[in-house]
Amino acid sequence: MTQQAVEWIVQFGFAGFCAALLGVLVWLVRQLLQLQRDSSDVIARNTEAVHDLLTLVSDSVRLLREVHNKLLARPCIAREE
Repeated sequence: MTQQAVEWIVQFGFAGFCAALLGVLVWLVRQLLQLQRDSSDVIARNTEAVHDLLTLVSDSVRLLREVHNKLLARPCIAREE
């Protein structure tokens, strides 16, 4: 082989390797964007779950306060004995 043929082979080898690396890079960026979308969905669902939990806890606290106030309004049975 001549020197020029070897140079052409090396140049095409580097060009092919660059194309392969560019393909891998595009694939990785697509995977990263999909991961970001999935993470956003999970964050949205978790936020909704925390909001529902906050509502449930708030209702429970309100109910416990009502029970507490009703118990305090009743006379103490122990004093009568």
